[in-house]
Parts: sequence; C-alpha cells; structure tokens
Amino acid sequence: MRRLLIGMAMMSVVTGSFGTIALRATAQDGSGDQEAMQLMVNRCGICHSTDLVTQQRLDRSRWTATVDKMIRWGAGLSPDERDSLVAYLVAQYHTDAPVGEKPADVGTSR
Repeated sequence: MRRLLIGMAMMSVVTGSFGTIALRATAQDGSGDQEAMQLMVNRCGICHSTDLVTQQRLDRSRWTATVDKMIRWGAGLSPDERDSLVAYLVAQYHTDAPVGEKPADVGTSR
C-alpha cells in the first residue's frame, strides 16, 4: 500500500496535478455545486488531474462505485461529503452530458 501511495504521489508531481488549481466560481446551481466542485478539486485532485474526473460520463451506480473505491484507496471524504460529491458528479458528468464540455472552468495551471 505504501508503494502505491508513493507511486501515486510521484505520478501527481510528474503530471502537474499539485499545481495551482484555477477555478472560476461559476457554479450554475448554487453554492452546493460550488462546494461539491471544490471537493472534487481538493480531494480528487490530490492524486490525479481533475480532467481524469471531468472526462468521464457515468451513471449514478458507476459514480457511486468509483467514489467508494477512491475512499477505500484513501480519499478523505466524510459520508456527507461523499453524498454531495456523488450528487454533483451525477448531475454534471452523467451519461448524456456533452463530451468535452465542463460546467465550470475546472483545471490546473502550471
């Protein structure tokens, strides 16, 4: 497990995901979306680029399974944060969402 975490940290440095996160506060459905987007950036972005998340188009069961897997692998999310993040991901990155479009300017700057 330690090797996995070290490897993930090294990949994050190589891919630049420890860079400064740039967000435009343009959540379309209120502060709950903004908070959930921040969770995605701050918790998911620790190990990988947020692009890895935002390029996915999954249904509720797949997003739930993915978030639960990340929690098992060490993502620090409370049960309420988990539920908020899953709801956000389902609303923004569902199977019918346009590919290549993001609901807000989420990304990394180097």
